Amino acid sequence: MTNKLKLIIAIPTFCGAKRVDLLVKHLKRNNFINKAIIKIIIIENPSKKNIRKNAFTKFKNIEYLRNDKQIGLDGSWLKILEIYHNQTEWLMFLGDDDIINFNSNTLLDLIAKAEEKSAEIILSIENSNSYKKFIKAEKKLFDNTLIEYSFINYKNYIGFSKLSDNFSFISSSIFKPNKNLFKAALENKFKMSNTDCLHYLTLFPYAYRSNKKIMILNYPNMISSVLRKNRNNLSTEEMEYLKTFQLNKEYFNLFVWLKCEQDLIQINEKKQDLKQLLEVHKELVFASFVSWIFNSRSKGMIYIINLVINYLKGVKEAKAILRFMIYRSRIKIFKNLK
Repeated sequence: MTNKLKLIIAIPTFCGAKRVDLLVKHLKRNNFINKAIIKIIIIENPSKKNIRKNAFTKFKNIEYLRNDKQIGLDGSWLKILEIYHNQTEWLMFLGDDDIINFNSNTLLDLIAKAEEKSAEIILSIENSNSYKKFIKAEKKLFDNTLIEYSFINYKNYIGFSKLSDNFSFISSSIFKPNKNLFKAALENKFKMSNTDCLHYLTLFPYAYRSNKKIMILNYPNMISSVLRKNRNNLSTEEMEYLKTFQLNKEYFNLFVWLKCEQDLIQINEKKQDLKQLLEVHKELVFASFVSWIFNSRSKGMIYIINLVINYLKGVKEAKAILRFMIYRSRIKIFKNLK
């Protein structure tokens, strides 16, 4: 244990030389660079605009890897897990257009507090006000802004009536990469080579089954996507994904969440509690849909109108999403009446 790093921050990238350069500058400002107990790994899929091989050699704790061929975002994640899961106590995946909004000392302090309570996952909630009645802050940390945090078991956490998108974005979580956590993912990596659901297929099932204790930061902006000028624009890698699966651009994110159910079945087909796991997955996806639609207000209403129009036109993604939402709404209403 003494030889292990405290934290590895892995940054998968594709056509992202400029974004990675800005991200590294930000990490330097926040004291993550040349920190002995932290390693930053930049893993790049090949493109016409590759990062210069020696661009970050001046930094002691940055390692650069370039894949021989295009293995996608999830392929890069799995490669990091395969190579480094025994070398670090905590692991964090960071998008090349994301930034961490507080400095390394604060993050390491939070990790130390998590270890004191035997927590294995750290999540940052999206909307602090929504959770006030569920989460009672234990302590406070200061780093330009106030960070409250508390601890709760995973099954209780996902039982809350309103959930946010931190179940679909792996860059909003920090976790202990033990062998069991990613065993299924690594054993089934060929099945998952074209999936976009690694978070659902690894961290979520493991944490749910084991009912892991998690640390919740009552701070909605631990990670921000600010380096890409318009986050609504899809990356080159995402466009390739759309083209490969012939998906409708308008419904990319929401349809991919539904697709995760098929991947969960593939990976957990022999597990006795698969039915329960799938039910929780559906609850999470439905809650994320509803949260996004209502929080978006007028934008959400326009989305629903377009969804119905495209459903009538026969767009497969619109049909799958609308059917799912109607079905889950009926179940929710029935449960409440009961």
